[in-house]
Amino acid sequence: MDTQTKSPTAYEQAQHYTSLGWALVAIPPGSKAPTDSGWQKQGKPAEHWQSNPKHSMGLLHGLSGTCALDIDHMGHTRLIFDAMNIDLDALLANYPRIVGNPERGKVLFKVPHGVTLETHKINWPIEGNPSKREVVFELRAGAVQDVLPPSIHPDTQKPYAWAGASCEDLPELPAQLLMLWQGWDDHKDQMADLCPWAAPRPQKRLSERAAPSKPPRDYGEGESVIEQYKAAVPIALALEEAGFTRCEPDRYLSPNSTSKKPGVTVDREANQAFSHHGSDDHINGEHRFDSFNLLALNHNGDLSAAAKEAAEWLGLSKARDATVEDLKMIEHGAKIWRVWTTGESWEDVEVGGPSILNGAKFHDNSRTSVFFVATEFAKEEKPPREWLVPDFVPMFTVSSLYGDGGTGKSLAALQLAVSVALGRPWLGREARAGKALFITAEDDRDELHRRLDDIAEANSVDLSDLHNLLLRSLAGEDALLSTLQKDGSQAPTPLFEEVSAYIESEKPELVVLDTLADLFSGNENDRGQARQFIGMLRGVAIRNRCAVLLLAHPSLSGMTSGTGSGGNTAWSNSVRSRMYLDRVTIKDGSNVIEDNPNLRTLTNKKANYGRTGIEIPLSWEDGVFVTVDSPTGLDAMAMRSKAERKFLEMLRMFTEQGRVVNDKNSAANAPKAFSEHPDGGGISKKLFHRAMETLLADGRIRLVDTDGPASKRTKMLEIV
Repeated sequence: MDTQTKSPTAYEQAQHYTSLGWALVAIPPGSKAPTDSGWQKQGKPAEHWQSNPKHSMGLLHGLSGTCALDIDHMGHTRLIFDAMNIDLDALLANYPRIVGNPERGKVLFKVPHGVTLETHKINWPIEGNPSKREVVFELRAGAVQDVLPPSIHPDTQKPYAWAGASCEDLPELPAQLLMLWQGWDDHKDQMADLCPWAAPRPQKRLSERAAPSKPPRDYGEGESVIEQYKAAVPIALALEEAGFTRCEPDRYLSPNSTSKKPGVTVDREANQAFSHHGSDDHINGEHRFDSFNLLALNHNGDLSAAAKEAAEWLGLSKARDATVEDLKMIEHGAKIWRVWTTGESWEDVEVGGPSILNGAKFHDNSRTSVFFVATEFAKEEKPPREWLVPDFVPMFTVSSLYGDGGTGKSLAALQLAVSVALGRPWLGREARAGKALFITAEDDRDELHRRLDDIAEANSVDLSDLHNLLLRSLAGEDALLSTLQKDGSQAPTPLFEEVSAYIESEKPELVVLDTLADLFSGNENDRGQARQFIGMLRGVAIRNRCAVLLLAHPSLSGMTSGTGSGGNTAWSNSVRSRMYLDRVTIKDGSNVIEDNPNLRTLTNKKANYGRTGIEIPLSWEDGVFVTVDSPTGLDAMAMRSKAERKFLEMLRMFTEQGRVVNDKNSAANAPKAFSEHPDGGGISKKLFHRAMETLLADGRIRLVDTDGPASKRTKMLEIV
């Protein structure tokens, strides 16, 4: 933006921000925040500031795909970031930031594709007045807004200003800050402890801690005593119990150190420590150890005695065969003991005799999987890939179908269940025949009756023909299939066991679960919990040789980006196929236009076993979805809407890449370039040409001269 010319008006500035794809909120004079009801759900058009030029404007992060680092105290933030190895000066210099108060700052970023973030803040006690606290910095994302220039700062009464890099092409959130954001719960205590004047939080020593309140049991039931002990005892507490001295928040001095340097670093997330051994300046993965290794120090390296004490402390009644990981850690612990007690270097130490792993009993009797040699495949026929619906729903695993509320994902899934039960195609695609089980926590019995009546009529069958369709409505009941345990793990509920037993008895080809929000008790943004829940469902699919389809709602960022994803990326990464049912819309600046509310597009956004990006255009007619087969009538409108939407998307991408396209019959012809591009969505040059003419006629795009000498100028298309 040219700062040497006359400052743009609020309306002009709003137009510029909306052209970047930002959603804006209005802040009346004298207010520090929006006052409109529901301002978090929809941005204001730029025209608002044409009629209300004195209103301040804010950036609504959730709908804009943006986030911010809001620094309230520069010195304290620098202290924390230095400890976290984050270069604050580089962030301030290389990323766009908003400045109102010179002592503070706000740095803007683009949220990475497929990532969902929420707001976090860290505060410290005020020096000299510990009863009061002040915010150090805040990580802002989601349904929050940040004031944009040229709004007036309420304290300085001067306009906010841009500093740092340009905001024209917002850079993506850097990896180090993303790790801090997503691992906030793991780092917040560490950041609080960095306050130099804060009173240390009291910690009980291990010997003073009570063992977990579990009844004695055979620890052959589940993970080994070593794994349970490591999970129960924080590494930092074990270090202090073993005589290590805490010198920095995550650095400890060994009681046997000759250098008197804190050469042990704690990784709180992994619950492990790393030994630098004096002069080493980096963490070496070979020097890793945990709380059980430290317990072995108290037994002079006798790992058997250490395991016995751990079992007694945990309340376990007897031992079981060691797993491979147990044996590896025992051998590793013996090596650590030799290094610390003899002074030998890590590279020179060998644990005497054959490896403790040689001839050991590896198999964990609680598992059904075994180790095998790849040559066994040579004696077997290659198994064919099996599908419930080719390219969309694979067998023997978990798939997901995402769609915003009211788009019809439950109806589409119920139609799939009917197709399987009748042995008929689903939305124009072949479907595997057999029993289908549809479990819903959203629709009651009457709603299922109404929908099935419409689906049966569309298939020219009677409801009495649906003997292979099994149903259960959990509407109004506790529908949770898992419960969150104190240790953060997911445990199956009695309902899960009941459903599993029913599936085992009926042997359906398809199980539909509607929806994730009703069935899952954990935090959808927790990667571990997401993977564990999908793992529970995958176990059902594998044991019963069926396909499981989980219905879910996308996040705001998932809808904004068009990916249709929700929660953290583990939900998408853990399933083998993910579909997205979306409305057919056109984005015009900050406005979203839906020409026909009956039109939908079903897309396979992820397919581990096939091609992605396959779209099925649909229309809602007489209570069911039908495929769009020919470009006539409503179908033609759907195709035109899709072509116009894709034309604007491709033009925006080409413009950002500095590639000039126009309406001329040349190599720069936009319809030709877009139809041949891999991201063109399979739309023909003819349809793109028609979309270009419509967009030009409507004034949503225009032809302008390129920069440079007059003799070399040409025409280019740009979005208005």
